[in-house]
Amino acid sequence: MAPPTKPNTKGNQAAKVPRLKLSLKAQPKAQPKAQPKATSKVSDEVFLLTLLKGIKVDHEAAAAALGIKKPASRMRYTRLQQKYGFKAVGQREKEAPANNADVTEGGAEEKTA
Repeated sequence: MAPPTKPNTKGNQAAKVPRLKLSLKAQPKAQPKAQPKATSKVSDEVFLLTLLKGIKVDHEAAAAALGIKKPASRMRYTRLQQKYGFKAVGQREKEAPANNADVTEGGAEEKTA
């Protein structure tokens, strides 16, 4: 066993311990700041689609990261845009060229080989 230690005191006086004064009065509640009513919080999806609106999406990289095929990635992106109103249902961004682009209306003749 360790020998008992004596407190650092002079004579028979007890050691002085510094005392702290605490104020336990409740603080008045702060008034919440009024937010402008014109701005409303948008969901994370709408925020992300707003950022991606003018950017070309790399569907090949997205498909590889998600473990899906490239057409599935494009379809998911299109459906997400349609869900939040960034793209109308049935709307195409670029029209594909017609197969018979060189044929004029009503003047097409059959070629014989």
